[in-house]
Amino acid sequence: GWGRSKLDVLVGEMSVLLEGVGEEQLRELVYFLSNEAGLSNQRVMGLAIAHPSFFQHSLEQDIRPQVDYLREIGVPSSKVGSVLVGFPGIVKHPVERCEETIAFLEGLGMPLHSIGKCVGQHPQLLGLGAQSKLQPTVEFLTNECRVPREKVGGLIASFPTLLAYSIETTLKPRLEYILGDLKVPKHKLAGLILKFPQLLGLAVETNMQPTVAYMVEELGVQEEEISKIVQQHPQLLGLSVERNLKPKVSFLLDDIGVPRERLSKIIASFPTLLSLSTESNLRPKLEYLTNEGGFSREDLMKAPNLLAYSLNQRIRPRVEFVRANGIEMALHSILCLSNAAFADRFDGFETPAASSYRDAACWSGRQAWVAVAEAVAVLVR
Repeated sequence: GWGRSKLDVLVGEMSVLLEGVGEEQLRELVYFLSNEAGLSNQRVMGLAIAHPSFFQHSLEQDIRPQVDYLREIGVPSSKVGSVLVGFPGIVKHPVERCEETIAFLEGLGMPLHSIGKCVGQHPQLLGLGAQSKLQPTVEFLTNECRVPREKVGGLIASFPTLLAYSIETTLKPRLEYILGDLKVPKHKLAGLILKFPQLLGLAVETNMQPTVAYMVEELGVQEEEISKIVQQHPQLLGLSVERNLKPKVSFLLDDIGVPRERLSKIIASFPTLLSLSTESNLRPKLEYLTNEGGFSREDLMKAPNLLAYSLNQRIRPRVEFVRANGIEMALHSILCLSNAAFADRFDGFETPAASSYRDAACWSGRQAWVAVAEAVAVLVR
């Protein structure tokens, strides 16, 4: 919470902006927003600048009841303040309308705590009409995108912003580009969207087209391979060419030594490599394998896809095991066996806890989206 001196300073600054709001009323609101809603002074001031009418509402009659309601529907306490900032109109939004939205989402199989988390991520969700906005969007997803209705709830839970997109100006143009230009088969569409729902929000002109053009024109990927790449790893279309893709390509060419003529084949086979962080993922693995592991860059040049495996859960434990036991094996043979097969082949090897085929931190973006496909060595022809 805030001390009296800090509160007095902020109230004094805000009173200049909010003419007509009594000092005592303003003080109560600011105290509530800071101590009970968890907003910083910058966010409180930002709310006053962007939505001064918010502070004309009664704390006890308008604001506190809505905050209590947000908590009842499962909005995390840490997100309540963000909901007020993101959807300040909630203080005058009828609870009945909110209930209609909640009931609609529950009808899709979403539990209340999941709905609360969605509201915390996308506060405007409560302002979307169940019949006027949500129902048409769900119908678009089930009819046009072929997403099974029983999976729509999970789709929304993973990306609630999807419900706010305009069907005509956002969803339809993206879908047309995916089916037409990217040539994704209709029967693959649902799986693609369930894997990466953000795809329906990516701008065609500034996100998807530049990425496709870069892969075709500069990396030499065949146009007929683009559809396969997108189906395997659609997240690639959301990456910046300059900030994300070019640094990864430079790493593969300059640090690993991949011949440029092989680059397009490697990318077409293992597009996930372009999503791995160079500094926090790829380079540490390269340094470990070439320094402590005793392998050469040529070993990785033959099979750069091996860098998709987790350093701590797969690479390091296996390399240390074979080195400690004097076992001579090629790098791709060490890493490509499944955990069960490796443990069966070598007595005494214990699979690390929480073993996986990927690093949680390997993906670019806000979260880990899709598991890395089982890697197979790409041999030099």
